[in-house]
Order: sequence, then structure tokens, then C-alpha cells
Amino acid sequence: MPDTSTSDVRPEILDIKHLPPLSVTASRLLETVGNPEVEIAEISYIISQDPGLMARIIGLANAAYFGQTVPITTVHDAIVRVLGLNMVRSLALSISVSGAFKVDGCSGFSTKEYWFNAIGCATLSRMMVLRISADERPDPEQVYLGGLLHNLGCLVLAHLFPAKLSVVYEIMRKDPDADLLMLQREHLGVDWISAGKWLVKRWHLPEFVSEVMAAVADCSYISQDRYDIAIISSAIQWMKGYSEMESEEPILRNEFEPGSISGLGKEALDLIEDKFLGHCKELKALASSL
Repeated sequence: MPDTSTSDVRPEILDIKHLPPLSVTASRLLETVGNPEVEIAEISYIISQDPGLMARIIGLANAAYFGQTVPITTVHDAIVRVLGLNMVRSLALSISVSGAFKVDGCSGFSTKEYWFNAIGCATLSRMMVLRISADERPDPEQVYLGGLLHNLGCLVLAHLFPAKLSVVYEIMRKDPDADLLMLQREHLGVDWISAGKWLVKRWHLPEFVSEVMAAVADCSYISQDRYDIAIISSAIQWMKGYSEMESEEPILRNEFEPGSISGLGKEALDLIEDKFLGHCKELKALASSL
């Protein structure tokens, strides 16, 4: 696969004037990432200062996927009773960061599909991590965040090049087997992986997210001794086997091969797949709400 380092990106794309500003909320949430001592009250306060974000987090906590019988009405309750501190922080950061981009002008871009892919990858990654023995288990919350943000570069391209990217999507619609990255480089001068890595650098997002993006471009990454990266890479490949949002039932193409991930045998993967498929409709509903 051709190199997709940021050095290959056209200079005008790297110009800071093309980058939308990172919101105050996202900046404040970003400051808490990696801080194990952050308190529920602090995260609740940050989110509550953004009414739109607060409504989304509360709405997610009340979603059918989480099976909550008593209505959630505050961010604090969403954290304590349903989602947990780290998941709320990851979701809030991802929603805040993605909100900086306007993608309506790109006719071929599906926001629902974007979020289903992000949430699905994050969910599968976390499910796999929790199946690994405790002594080898990576941080489930870091893996979840990496899964959520792995495709952020798609938003960058849809924001910067809506018309040109629409042409690429039209080509892909007619020829689903075409190489998306190659088409993006040909028509836009940059692919979504490079755009994502550029954004991580510009916005000082966790370096781990950039490593995840690199893993998408470099399949050999999965064989390295990094369970966290390998797991997310595998989840990304696994998600490629599911049908698009418009289909009523998800279809797995059995392209996922996790042989290099210790502790994940066929039985464990079958259980993960069954659980994921059982909640797929609710996950799509979550994606639609974002």
C-alpha cells in the first residue's frame, strides 16, 4: 500500500486556515484525557456547559441499547448509572471534535454510516479487550477512544472537499471494489488516513489515535506486540464485513482473522459476534441519533 504519511499531503491542505476551530468543550475534555484522577463532577460540569452535547449524552444513556428502565435526566446519572466516566468522556470528546466539521455538502457522505462505523469499531474493540486475560489486557477505555476516533479523517475530507469527495463516492458506488484510498489521493491529493493523522497533530489529540490510523494503512501493524493497536485494527477490518446502515440485517463476510491476538480464540469471537449482532439494531439507532 502506498505511503500515507502527512509529508505526502498537499501544502495547502496543511494550512491552518483550512482547519475549523476546536470547540472550547472539546479542548477542555481533551485536557482530561489520560488523567486518572479526573472526577465525575468535573466531566459533568464540562459537558453541562454545552447544552447540545449534554442532550446527546443524556439521550445516549437513555437509548434502548443500554436497557435503562428509569429515565436518565442528568450527565451525572448518565455516568454513574449507565455509561461510566471514561465512556462518557470518550463519547463526549468524539462528538465535540466531530461537531467542528460541516459535511452536508458532500452528497456521498453518510453521517449515520460514519457513526455506526465509529461506534461499532469502539464497541467491538472494547468487547475483545474484555475477553483477554487481565495480565495482558490493554486499557479498555483507551481502546474504545481509539475506535471512536479512527475514522475522523473522513470528516476532514467531507468538510474540505465536499464536491470532489462526492465524485469519489460516486465512483465507489459504481465500482465497490475500487481502491478508496487511491481514488481519494487521485482526486483530492490526500486520503482520509493522512487527513486524520494531520488533524491529530494539529489539534494535539492523543498520539495513540494517530497510531491507530497508521495501523489502518499498514496491515503489518497487527503483527507487532501491541495488543491495543492490534485489537482496534482487527475491529476495523471486522466492521468492513457488515452491511451499510440502510440494510435491515447486518451481514458478516467472515474476513476477520484475529490469529495474532493472544487470548481470542474462535469460541470467544463467536460470543462477541453474537452479542454484537444482537445489539446491532440499537447501535444503528445510536448512530442515527448522532
